[in-house]
Amino acid sequence: MKFFYYIVFLLYIFELQVFASERYICKHSKDDAIQLITNFYILGDKLVMSGSSGNGEYKLINKSKNGLLAVNSSFIGNEFGLETILINKKDKIFIYKTYINNESLSNILKIKGACTFAN
Repeated sequence: MKFFYYIVFLLYIFELQVFASERYICKHSKDDAIQLITNFYILGDKLVMSGSSGNGEYKLINKSKNGLLAVNSSFIGNEFGLETILINKKDKIFIYKTYINNESLSNILKIKGACTFAN
């Protein structure tokens, strides 16, 4: 059964590469023994993230020669979540921020890393 999920995942990634106008391969800048990698794909007005940070679709807010900004937000009950992705093409870096707010606490997670353009 695991083999089936692996094949489906590979077909999904292959499909993204075929239809994506741009692709970025980004490595996290943490000094872990295992280097974490996240892929970003541009599909029309969407940015698709796939990798160790998570998976999801984000709405492109701004796209230029210098970079791009994408956002995803959601309400689940009383909780609110906001995720932002900034890819700086000039400096070849990415910043991923997620903010989760509920009545008891607010959590912010920030990940940075270096990117390469792959097309």
